Amino acid sequence: MPNTSILKTLSRPRMATYLSITNQDQTKALELYIWNSQVSAALLVPMHICEKANLQKQKSEPKLAFFVHMSTSFTT
Repeated sequence: MPNTSILKTLSRPRMATYLSITNQDQTKALELYIWNSQVSAALLVPMHICEKANLQKQKSEPKLAFFVHMSTSFTT
């Protein structure tokens, strides 16, 4: 039997995909939901670091991008 207190806090639309995948098996659906949450949590910090690195790169190269754009605009 799945943890009903957790299932009660999650909306039907949120669990619908998981229930559909697991043929309405609430225990398996909850396990899948928890696994998905763990994968998302594991990827949060690496994605944040990549985003910050990308933003820093964009900040350091805006003039170069502008001049490249302008030079190609006049030659075409």
